[in-house]
Amino acid sequence: MKEIKELEKNLNRAILKSFGEEEKAGLLFSGGVDSSLLAFLCRKNRKKIKLYSVFYEKSYDKLQSITAAKSLGIEISTKEYTKKEIKELYHEFKEICRKLELSFPSQVILSVKFATFAAIKFAAEKENLLLSGQGADELFAGYAKYIKTLEEKSNEELEKAMKQDFENIDTETDEKIARYFGAEIKFPYLEKNIVDFAFSLPIYFKIRNRKRKFILYELAKELGISKEITEKDKKALQYSSGFDKILRKILKEEQKL
Repeated sequence: MKEIKELEKNLNRAILKSFGEEEKAGLLFSGGVDSSLLAFLCRKNRKKIKLYSVFYEKSYDKLQSITAAKSLGIEISTKEYTKKEIKELYHEFKEICRKLELSFPSQVILSVKFATFAAIKFAAEKENLLLSGQGADELFAGYAKYIKTLEEKSNEELEKAMKQDFENIDTETDEKIARYFGAEIKFPYLEKNIVDFAFSLPIYFKIRNRKRKFILYELAKELGISKEITEKDKKALQYSSGFDKILRKILKEEQKL
């Protein structure tokens, strides 16, 4: 399928552009197809890549990220947070947002931004350049809500919803936080050649038989990426890492004080 080959070509270009003159980077990794494709192609392009994963104790991501990293044959560094540590990290997040004059995330996206903050802080301890898979869900229909939109409305309505979500992507917060910790963060899926390619694709290549991010999974299969990754639907980072659930508990407790 020519579209799959074109996707691989565009991802290779985006990765090389993200690296620039750098030869090594840390990848924020959850074990899903988005970050696994980046990891695989970084190595294929002879770039040194190390995976970084964070999660609340006993979360789904712990097993998924370690299993995925092992199947890829790429070194992974993980950090497991206790409830007390997450509470402390949350207050640090609030303080850093204040220092950097960043708008503190609304309740709707707080757990997403917090989980990314935790991953950036952890990876930036050892890496100058970080890579993130942000943007893949908006460009290739990764959210569960997109299936409902497609089934209840139309392709046109789905494309409109995805474009709106894409336009609302916030990279500034992640970039400023990365710089705060002495690193730079890049988003290969948000490079122009990937964005243009994704918007040119019919919905058929994004959702097929209720399978979201269809073309990403097909590329992963063609590259020989293991079934531990290609046959599993990955939950969003804030849920699979366990941060959303524990953060809600912490906020509820603090509201009672």
